[in-house]
Amino acid sequence: MKVVHIINRLIGGGAEVMVPLIHKEHISAGVDSWILSMETEDDRGTPQVISFGERLPRWKEPFRLRSVLRKMEKEGPIDVVHTHLTQSQMFAKYAIRGLHQRPVLVTTEHDTSNRRREKSWGRVFDRLLYRGYDRVISISEGVRESMEEWIPSLSNRLVTVSNGVDLSRLGTLVKDDKLKSPICFLSVGRIIPKKNFEIAIRALAALEKIDWTYTIVGEGEQLDELKTLARELGVADRMYFAGYVDDVVPFYAESDIFLLPSLWEGFGLVAAEAMGAGLAVFAAEVPGLAEVVGKDGVAGRLLPPMVPELWTRAIEDALGNADQIRAMSKAGRERAAQYSIENTAKGYLDLYQKSLNQC
Repeated sequence: MKVVHIINRLIGGGAEVMVPLIHKEHISAGVDSWILSMETEDDRGTPQVISFGERLPRWKEPFRLRSVLRKMEKEGPIDVVHTHLTQSQMFAKYAIRGLHQRPVLVTTEHDTSNRRREKSWGRVFDRLLYRGYDRVISISEGVRESMEEWIPSLSNRLVTVSNGVDLSRLGTLVKDDKLKSPICFLSVGRIIPKKNFEIAIRALAALEKIDWTYTIVGEGEQLDELKTLARELGVADRMYFAGYVDDVVPFYAESDIFLLPSLWEGFGLVAAEAMGAGLAVFAAEVPGLAEVVGKDGVAGRLLPPMVPELWTRAIEDALGNADQIRAMSKAGRERAAQYSIENTAKGYLDLYQKSLNQC
């Protein structure tokens, strides 16, 4: 089976992390898997990646993509083209028209919302965007439900395959039975309004009689705004903005509690990673993310994303009971096991094969 993943770029988190992991698993399973990265030359150290490098004007991108796919087809038919993120979703379905044999066309929807849903033309655009796709994969049931509500005509083409994380390194991290001082809080993600890190800073600033530090790994448009907020709240000396890093595992190893107050998430990949690393997780109660962390409160706490006082109270309560933190850590590792990248890769392969059999 020959599979070509097409993605906007490979720098960043979320889909940019997951696609190379799935790709590696498929290569190990004997699949002739490839990744086409349309904007950057970063290959994340994986084989069989073609990066386009410098970005062209948008109208030229489908033609460049078509040219690359045609060259690949000369080495053997392409069975599946799998797109990720809007630019790739939009261009690929036109690019494959230049192939001699039409591949199964699959895309993955990675979020429960997007900016287009706030626009009057958004629904029309998305209907056209997904037209022509044989399967639309949702990374969680929350994403599937939101897609079905947004575009009901997609319902018979929607399939859920949960995201996965590489637990091989995370599972070996050892957490002390006793919490050290200061308590090390961690968040990972782009510093943008969607991630809602302001709430986490406000919640921590209100903690009393607790020594803490807070690290945010990521970069984005809100960085200066959050630094200003930290100064205004008098906690700038406890904050560390680490920027973008290739390897987040050392940060998981040094941290105690993970915070993810996002306004929405399709899945919550970093929450699954944090659980796999043995961190207690406090996350926003939003679809997708709640599905990963679990609504029973055993592996993590779910909280309203816009009420910092409740975050403060929940953190104080948990820190007042060390057994509770240890129990969350243990349960989190167990829950994360169901979201292994091996399970995700197998789910994708099963879907590809089923789709090919139906063609």
